[in-house]
Amino acid sequence: MARLDRRFRLAIAAFALVVVVVAGVGLSTSTASFSTYNSGWDGSAGLQDVATDAGADVAVATTSARYNTTDASTAFVVAPETSYSQSEIRTIRSYVTEGGTLVVAGDFSRPANDLLRGLGTESRLDGRLLRDEQHYYRSPNLTVATTVRNQSVTTNVSQLTLNYGTAIEPGNATVLASSSNFSYLDTNANGEIDAAESLGSRAVVTRESVGNGTVVVVSDPSLFINAMVERPDNRQFVQNLVADEERVLVDASHQKTVPPLAAALLAIEESSLLTGVVGLLGIGGLGLLLRHGGIEWVRTRVREDDPDDRIPVDALAQSVAASNPEWDADDVREVIKEVINTDR
Repeated sequence: MARLDRRFRLAIAAFALVVVVVAGVGLSTSTASFSTYNSGWDGSAGLQDVATDAGADVAVATTSARYNTTDASTAFVVAPETSYSQSEIRTIRSYVTEGGTLVVAGDFSRPANDLLRGLGTESRLDGRLLRDEQHYYRSPNLTVATTVRNQSVTTNVSQLTLNYGTAIEPGNATVLASSSNFSYLDTNANGEIDAAESLGSRAVVTRESVGNGTVVVVSDPSLFINAMVERPDNRQFVQNLVADEERVLVDASHQKTVPPLAAALLAIEESSLLTGVVGLLGIGGLGLLLRHGGIEWVRTRVREDDPDDRIPVDALAQSVAASNPEWDADDVREVIKEVINTDR
């Protein structure tokens, strides 16, 4: 009976560990569109992957104050859902005027244009759907921009593929990429060209100087999502934006894309006060555990002579790895064995 009771308690402990790990995955991933924590087709984890492959670390900002402390010389604002305050815009403008590069990608929402206006750029997002019935991917709504100006951010880029994007009113900004002469803005959203709509090339990527820095405007945030970053030359364009960077900042402060656990960790990272508090709590907790013999109690519970009483390390490792396909099952098994101090 005692042995059965031990097995039951160990099974419960193993199950609880799996639940905690799975819950942690749920709290640290997102299904929101454009989220760098979303590895699905509409997430922008691909942006982080491209930056990482280029040798850059990616930092995610949950507040605009991060612009004041970051050492990243390039920052991305992708599909902001809410408008920036005047104070936040001043912070971002200071980042740019002091030499930073800001990439703003938006389409039909107002917040991106509000930010551009506050930064003093000439480029504005039109807000109407750009269609091209001659040059497209899958449908005219997925316009292929066929005209690309040769500059550093468009090196080795001959086309870009949009996904329900709009156009840019460039003003005096430099146009880096534009649609073909067969494209048009679908003003009444009826999916066809009408008498009041005209064919013509439209800007989809612009670049202009603000102070000592640069603002790059992209007329479709979907260019950065996982499903589109692999379209011809889209990846190369993103690589050019992060080339030679040691760190890249992704501004998620006006998106609902950061999962709870990640948001908490970022809040701790961005606040020296919270970092200190968490550190003190961790040291205090470890001290209490050592004082009351907690670690030795755990080791005693899992070092039974009967191998049937041990926590099923292999099964537990497989369960954890199954919930996290990117983790290697052998690595997970070794970590678990180190934690519980068992040798199978």
